[in-house]
Amino acid sequence: MNRLALVALLTLATPAVADPLIFTPEVPDSLSGLGDWLDAQGRLAGAIYSYAAADLDGDGVDEAFMKVTEPTWCNGDMDHCRVVIMRLEDGVWATYGYPYAKDVTVLDSVTAGWKDLQIDDHVEVKGEGTGIHYMTRP
Repeated sequence: MNRLALVALLTLATPAVADPLIFTPEVPDSLSGLGDWLDAQGRLAGAIYSYAAADLDGDGVDEAFMKVTEPTWCNGDMDHCRVVIMRLEDGVWATYGYPYAKDVTVLDSVTAGWKDLQIDDHVEVKGEGTGIHYMTRP
């Protein structure tokens, strides 16, 4: 097998690696109304909020990822903090999951109609029932 054929074979055999979501201090434009809704709910004093957006269920509407950096919302260090996953339902942002995470990557694979997430070094998939009930993939 020549070198070009080997490179082509390795490229086909290696799954594409997605980049982690980039959390920013500004609410993404695609999450219209999230900032106002959070203000109305009340924010945790002293916490740093950052946001990302991705369409998890393929309906063309982004779900919200909100990372809350504050000692009581973090696990062990200030890098692994709660990431609240939310979806707009009838004008109200509903919480669908909240793993501790440093990095969140939306994968191309789909389980039960929702894209799988890579949370740091493990993959979580949507379970049965309403909302996102993530369970570690074996």
